[in-house]
Amino acid sequence: MEGDQIRLGLYLSAQHPPGASAAGAVRQHLEQVELARDHGFASVWAPQHFLSHPFQMFQTVPLLARVAAVAEGMTIGTGVLLLTLLNPVECAENAATLDAITDGRFVLGVGLGYRAPENAAFGVGRGRAELFERKLDVVRRLLAGERVTATGDGFELADARLALLPDRPPPIWIAAHSDRAVRRAARLGDAWFVNPHTRLDELERQMRVYRAERAGA
Repeated sequence: MEGDQIRLGLYLSAQHPPGASAAGAVRQHLEQVELARDHGFASVWAPQHFLSHPFQMFQTVPLLARVAAVAEGMTIGTGVLLLTLLNPVECAENAATLDAITDGRFVLGVGLGYRAPENAAFGVGRGRAELFERKLDVVRRLLAGERVTATGDGFELADARLALLPDRPPPIWIAAHSDRAVRRAARLGDAWFVNPHTRLDELERQMRVYRAERAGA
């Protein structure tokens, strides 16, 4: 919401039944985005999951890169990338690429994820929240043009710096469900990506949690 104006966005499920034509599904998404664009929608978003059996699911970054070609003037956002599972360098490079493709209209949405099969596939066990925060710090610093020295599960950087840099680092929205995660989003993110199944009364309560933590930070 901007002033008194409500800005609407289109969230692509990117998930399709087994046996459906994948090429046809891409065409459907492009038609959806074109229709949303022509009716004044401000943004388009896509989620990320791995091993989504039995459903077919497109990966976020290549899908949004294709969608951007028909989303003239719209903000493009990841809603969200499962940063805990990803290499932070790859995440930052992809973010910088999407920012260039969209001419600076990109929002990097990230989250911890929650599905056990995904965590197991990427070798992520205990300490997921701490790992997320360490990776997020690396991503943010790389996108800001800093030289980064950092180590963690699956990455080791020594004075690393991105060659492809956005004119301005894209805003980072953090998905959160629990109160602890909401506080993390308030401290470390530019906005809180609210989950789609929160009740209104719970959302109102957590918004107070978010604003109090953000004021303190």
